[in-house]
Amino acid sequence: MVERTFIGTWEVTNCVLNNLERCTASKNDLNGIKFTLGENGDVNWNVPEELKFVPLFHCESYEYHIRTGGPKKSSCIDLRFGAYAGQIFEFKVFNIKPKKRIILTSDDLCEMDCIHVDEPSDLDSYDAPYTLLAALEDGYFSDITITASNNKLFKVHSAILCLLGSDIDWLSDPPPFSHIEENVLQTILHYLYMECLPENLPNSTARDTINIASRYKSLEGLVESCREYIKRIQLKDEILKIVSDAHSCMDQIIEYINPNNKYSLRQDNIAASPSKLYYAIKQSFREEIVTILKFILLCDIFTKKVNKLSSEEQDEIMLLLKSKVPIYNNQFRRFLEGLKKIYRSMSATQRIEVASFIVPEIQATVDAVISLIEKVDKTLQQIVQGFNTRTSRIPLRPEENISSRLTRIIHKMEFNIVISVHENVKMVLEALIHKKEMYSNLNPAEKVQVIGRSLDFFIKELPIFLIRLDELVDVFDEKLELNEFKFFFKVETSKIAYILEKLREHLDISQDIMTHACKLVERTSFNQTLQSLGLLDKPLSINQQSHPTQKSASTSDSKSESAPEINLNLVKSLCIPPNAINSNLAKKCLQLLYDEVNTDMEFEVVCTNENRDNIETPGATVSRKCVIKAHRVIVAARCDWFRRALQSGMREAIDKKIIIHDTNPALFRLLLEYLYSGQLKQTQFSSEKLLELVLLSDRYEIDSLKQICEYHLRSTIDAESALYFLCIADRYNAKILKSKCINFISQHNEITESEEFLDLPISLQAEIFDTVWTQPKSGEVFFCNATDDVNFTDDVFIFNSNTSSQEELLTNHTSTRLEGCIMQLRNIIGDSAPRSYLVQIILAADYNLHRAVNFYYSDNS
Repeated sequence: MVERTFIGTWEVTNCVLNNLERCTASKNDLNGIKFTLGENGDVNWNVPEELKFVPLFHCESYEYHIRTGGPKKSSCIDLRFGAYAGQIFEFKVFNIKPKKRIILTSDDLCEMDCIHVDEPSDLDSYDAPYTLLAALEDGYFSDITITASNNKLFKVHSAILCLLGSDIDWLSDPPPFSHIEENVLQTILHYLYMECLPENLPNSTARDTINIASRYKSLEGLVESCREYIKRIQLKDEILKIVSDAHSCMDQIIEYINPNNKYSLRQDNIAASPSKLYYAIKQSFREEIVTILKFILLCDIFTKKVNKLSSEEQDEIMLLLKSKVPIYNNQFRRFLEGLKKIYRSMSATQRIEVASFIVPEIQATVDAVISLIEKVDKTLQQIVQGFNTRTSRIPLRPEENISSRLTRIIHKMEFNIVISVHENVKMVLEALIHKKEMYSNLNPAEKVQVIGRSLDFFIKELPIFLIRLDELVDVFDEKLELNEFKFFFKVETSKIAYILEKLREHLDISQDIMTHACKLVERTSFNQTLQSLGLLDKPLSINQQSHPTQKSASTSDSKSESAPEINLNLVKSLCIPPNAINSNLAKKCLQLLYDEVNTDMEFEVVCTNENRDNIETPGATVSRKCVIKAHRVIVAARCDWFRRALQSGMREAIDKKIIIHDTNPALFRLLLEYLYSGQLKQTQFSSEKLLELVLLSDRYEIDSLKQICEYHLRSTIDAESALYFLCIADRYNAKILKSKCINFISQHNEITESEEFLDLPISLQAEIFDTVWTQPKSGEVFFCNATDDVNFTDDVFIFNSNTSSQEELLTNHTSTRLEGCIMQLRNIIGDSAPRSYLVQIILAADYNLHRAVNFYYSDNS
């Protein structure tokens, strides 16, 4: 897959401007910049603080396009970054070597030579959320009981509460937070044990929690989380209200052209009254303008308020909006079909009456539109002049570094976009003025005739337009993946946000436009939305025409057409405890272990002669018996094996002591530090120590620690240790390490031909041979069935074969591997079968040992 080529972290090793403004600086300060391309279409830039102003590094999403054709009929890949001010930075990709090197070239910007960087992202996946919630839920080993206002008891632990609530006197009588509302107390305790908020937290509870927790400085994190929670709930309600209002506007549009309208168009047939029909169409257009403005407001909210949301939460908003597109299409389609039905039901006389009624209205409408566009043109002209003046004041310095030059080039592109918009507005204005002059020169009869022909043409072409609209929506809904929709939405949103920003900067000259637009639309919701966007200083007192009250979307006919409701959850990241590396709770827990404060249990590590270790550990001396003090509640909450031992009622629970055998104090202390902190604090480990940790973590059922050790061991596998590691991994169910060992062994012939390999269990040997004969390797040729496709890669050539000659097949395979497979087969079936027969079976089974065994026994049955 092409996208797998790009996913990962890349580092810029060289950057050269392709613009005429060449950089003469000796220092290329873009070298070393890293960017990560994620599977979900997001791009994250790792740049120094002084380079974050470069517009390219504001891009948050990316997509790739494969272009085919050309004189050589070759394909080319474009990598596109978006979006800054609606701009898309497009780079051609050359010298593609998967997970190695790419060259990104933009004719307008620069050429960046990038190499793939192996970062410990895999290790991050083992960094699980840090939590002590099990202790709160089960209440074991508690030393404090807090009573809520409804007399519900919460059994808690001072050792844990003091970690994040250090300035609170937990041993007072009564304990702090006694007799407050249960939900508030539950929220505070949940935070102290998990450093996050509980799910489904009511807004009222969040506000009450803020009021109570604000009294303590140590709970500032809880207060800030509750405030952010309330903001996100409000953001969710705001987004859903805008979507609902847009549906309501579309429903109202449909209602306007309903022949049986029970509101202001109360007639048996709307077609009988040209004035009513014209009124309905005009009001429909006004509602459509309100709908568009609602979408603009949504884009503005998305740009301003979603930066604190996680990528998954932003994707939920994208999914919601993407699911609404077919519904909006169905509503708009119903409106157009209603117009078509009304117009076709008219007689010729009625159509002439409609055209005659529209003629004088057209003149007034065109004049109003031209007046509005003239004001827009004037405003844009002033913006361009101000932009040009500011740019001309900045001198061009030859000694500028590459980032400054790159910023200058991008801002110049931004200026060109503003000029392009201005030119397009001027073209539209000139075209409208020309049409108005032509229309004004016609006599009344000709005007009626022109309007009538235009209406007939519109109705005639409407079915084709509806078909194209449905095709577009189908493609959008079925073929446009979330990543592509995200890129499109973010680009368009940033473009709209940029335009809004420019309008706010020039609010003094744009107020006239907004006031004029308010008078044309005559909708209170339109004025209120402009105020929400910051484009209107004060509400206007307009003479709004009477029109039907908007119905809620829930009562409209579109209810049956609506897509399945999406649970828009924007607070999920606030209700998940931070990973151990970012957890303050984990850091304080580890310090608690070091300080040995309020300990209530101990581990006695018994060192056998074989396991003696000379490494000194903090707070303990190397001896036959080493005692390490700990806290029962933390140990039990982080390890089920220790919890069962401490609650068993046996000697460990009575003496509050657990005796540890077959290890040394230094190694066990590493395990204990991991339980307290969720991390391995040391970065350098020997293979022997890592293997001992695998055994120890398997014994005490700490799977997360075992996986981290496996991850570190993967990089230490070599020809001498592969078989040993494989046996350990197989015995202790270390799947990550086992898979890596098998892959390594399958790529090294000398290991499978060694005597040590023959000592492995038959099942392990079979697994290795399955991998050997199913994975192609560099510089070797493998045979596929005649029906398989031909594949080319940089290092491997896999081709089809219909050869039946055994001798020809033998010449294409290494005899050593064939001998190895024959040896494994004889170990299973014995030495009775002749060699030529075994060779025939192995080749028929494509060197798969399991299939070869099945072929042998089925043939001899």
